[in-house]
Amino acid sequence: MNDQAELLALQEKASWAEKHSVEKSDILLQALRLAESLQDTQASTKIRGEYIDCLCFQGRLAEAYPHFSILISQLDEPNANFGTLEELSILWKYKWFLSSLPKFPNIPKAQILDILGDMERRYLQYSALTQSTIYYYKDAVYSAMGDLETALEYRAKYEASEILDFNWLTLSDCDACIQDSKVGSFLLAGNWEQAIQFAQPILSGEKKCESVPKRTYFKVALAFVKMGQMDEAALYFEKGIQLLKDERIELDAHRRSICYLVYTGQWEQALAVFERHFPETLDILHKSDTFHFYSAGVLLFRYIARTQQQVNMHIPDNPFLYQSDGIYNVPEVVQLLDTAVQEIAAQFDNRNENDYYSRVLTGFYAHFMPVE
Repeated sequence: MNDQAELLALQEKASWAEKHSVEKSDILLQALRLAESLQDTQASTKIRGEYIDCLCFQGRLAEAYPHFSILISQLDEPNANFGTLEELSILWKYKWFLSSLPKFPNIPKAQILDILGDMERRYLQYSALTQSTIYYYKDAVYSAMGDLETALEYRAKYEASEILDFNWLTLSDCDACIQDSKVGSFLLAGNWEQAIQFAQPILSGEKKCESVPKRTYFKVALAFVKMGQMDEAALYFEKGIQLLKDERIELDAHRRSICYLVYTGQWEQALAVFERHFPETLDILHKSDTFHFYSAGVLLFRYIARTQQQVNMHIPDNPFLYQSDGIYNVPEVVQLLDTAVQEIAAQFDNRNENDYYSRVLTGFYAHFMPVE
């Protein structure tokens, strides 16, 4: 089989692999390397786009960045020969690329805002109908960096703008994702009733997509548990558990499940979730997810410390949290995790030039640590 035939065979194989699976991304990477060696620009551009989609849905954003930068740079080449659909695909991915940047405290604020401006320019050049989407993502980026005043300004502009139905001219997220985002915002602010209210179109099945309601159920479970509606909380927690398939993608859902289990006094189950998914944090480069998972860990081990001084865990050897005998001193684990969380919060706050992450941490513990 010659190289061109092998490339076609790999593309065919990738098309049959499960959507966004690790198997699919591995095949696509192999195909991409072969296409580049053949200097097949058209094939490498198409394959790279599919590969980025897989990485984003797997939460492997750091690996997607250099590939996305290549696509963007190709748009600006004088002899670029992109079709409308190819350009659209790249612009569509720009949202994911941009919205993940605040998760990296080492990326300067000025650089993030420059990229935000570049996205705005490219979107408006593509279609004037993207204006509401630009407002939506400005709200998201400024919120993620703790500039809530500016975020609210763009949220008001978004809500006051003509919000068109999801389509390729607006480059907007789907209705289900937008609704889920609102639920998350209310949950973060401690507005439990509004979180449940805005979740209703999702819970009824009116709004759904590939990611929703999978990532909504745990948010709703936490809102219901804070409202004291334990049966409803348990119902949606179990629904969330049943929908989790690719556990790596849903690390955020697992940290929410830890919060739910701690608040309902099920610390043994929460410990099992922490033990199973802690290793994933060791190779995550975007520290926002690590921050949230470790803060859930602090919550868990502070709760355990009320009755236990030691716990058994089987965690792979690592330089951060490891005991060869599998016996862990609970107060020491609390100290290690809390120190790590505080350091990450300081990194974000320094980059963002505010104390947003520190305040989020304080509010989180106040909301979800059960009263003794």
